[in-house]
Amino acid sequence: MSRRTVLLFLIVLLAAACAFSAAASAGSEFVSSGWGVRFLSELAGADAKTAAFADRPFLEAFRLSYGSYPYFRLYRALMDGTYTPELWYETAGKTALVLRDEYAGALDPDSGAYRTDIRVLPDSDTSIICVIGDVAFADNYEIMPKLVERGRGLAGVLAEDLTEKLRSADILLVNSEFAFTNRGTPLPDKVYHFRGDPGNVQYLLEMGTDIVTLANNHVYDYGADGFADTMTTFRDAQIPTIGAGANIAEASRPFYFILNGRKYGFTAATRAEKLIRTPEATEHSSGVLRMYDMTRYLQVIREAEAECDVNIAYVHWGREKSNQVEAGLYENAVAMIEAGVDVVIGAHAHMLQGIDYYKHVPILYNLGNFLFDEATLDTAVLELDFSGGPEPSVRMIPCIQTGWKTSFLTGSDRERVWRLLRSLSPNVSIDGEGLVMEKAS
Repeated sequence: MSRRTVLLFLIVLLAAACAFSAAASAGSEFVSSGWGVRFLSELAGADAKTAAFADRPFLEAFRLSYGSYPYFRLYRALMDGTYTPELWYETAGKTALVLRDEYAGALDPDSGAYRTDIRVLPDSDTSIICVIGDVAFADNYEIMPKLVERGRGLAGVLAEDLTEKLRSADILLVNSEFAFTNRGTPLPDKVYHFRGDPGNVQYLLEMGTDIVTLANNHVYDYGADGFADTMTTFRDAQIPTIGAGANIAEASRPFYFILNGRKYGFTAATRAEKLIRTPEATEHSSGVLRMYDMTRYLQVIREAEAECDVNIAYVHWGREKSNQVEAGLYENAVAMIEAGVDVVIGAHAHMLQGIDYYKHVPILYNLGNFLFDEATLDTAVLELDFSGGPEPSVRMIPCIQTGWKTSFLTGSDRERVWRLLRSLSPNVSIDGEGLVMEKAS
C-alpha cells in the first residue's frame, strides 16, 4: 500500500470519527436544548402516560443507551403526527414504562430503588398468558384425597398433556381457592371450609403457576392464622399473590411481570359472597380486597394502569352453578375498563359463562372450575397471546373436569363447548380453533 493511500485512509477515518463525535454531541445538545423542551411538550399532548415520567435526564439516558437515531425517530414522529406509544418498543425493543423502570433502578437487585413487585422474565419466542379457574389442593376436599389415593402425583388428577400446556405458558395465572394451613379455626356460618398442607404448593409449582389470585371466598376459611400460613406458603414458594394480604395495602397491591420488553400488571378483587363471611382487609387486619363498592378497586386499577402496558383484572363474582351472567356484572366490567383494564376475567360460578366486549376489551365472565371437585363440568384454559403486540388474541381451549381429573376435550366434545360459548356470547364469534373475536357492530 502506497504512502498516499495510507494517508487518504487515515483522513477518512479521522473524518468519520469527527462526524460520529459531532452526532453524539448534537444528540446530547438536542436533548438539553429547546428541541428537547419541544419533544417533551409534544409528548405531553400525544402520550400523557409516558409524559408523566419522561424528563430530560430520562431522554438523555435513553439516547446514551440506544443511540441518537431512535431518539430522533421518536422526535420526528412527534413532529409529523405519526407518533404512537408503541414506537418506543419498535425502536428499543422495550416499552417506555420498561425503559423507565430500568432507568430508575427498579429492576436492579443491587439498587436502592429495586422493586419486589416487578418480576423480569427471561426472553421468550412467545408472549402467552394462560389463565385457569378454581383450583383446590385441599386435603379435606375432593381433589387431594384422589391424588393421594391414585399414587401418581399431579398426573393422577391433571392430564399430562394439559400440564405441559400450562407449563409452556410464559405466565400462568391461577385462582387458588383454599387455605394452605394445618391450623386455624373454621370461619363460623360457612358450609364448606377448605385447607391443605403447605407442602401441597408443590402441585401448583408443578403446573407452572407464576401468580395466584387469593381474592375469593375460601382463602380465609381457617381464619387469620390459616390465612397467614397461606401467605407464608406462597412467599416461600416465590409465587406472587394478588387480591388479599396482611392489610389493605398488601391486598390492593398489583403485581407486574416484564416479558419480552412489555410490562403486564395484575390485580384482583371479590364480590362473590351473598352472605359475606370472608373479611375485608383493613389498615390493621388481614383479608381480601372487596369490590361490592367499586371505589377502592377502581383506584387500584387506575394505579396499575399508570404502571403497566397491559392491565389484567381477575375478579371473583357471579351466580354459582349457572351459565348465566349475574345482573350488574357487565356494568362492573365497564367501570373497570373505563378505569384502564385491558382484559377482564372472572371466576366463582363453577361453570363457564359467556364472553363480551366493551370498547374492544374482552370480558370473560367466568372460567368455572378447573381442578376443584368431583363434578363433571366443562372448563377451559384461557390463552391470551400478546406475541403480535399489546392487544391480545384470545383463545378458549376446552377442557373437562370429571372423575376428579381435568383433561383436554377433543373432537365433537371440544366443538360442543365452543357451541355453548357462542350461545352465551351473542357479541363474539369463536372459530374452529377457539379463537375469540368481537363481532363488528
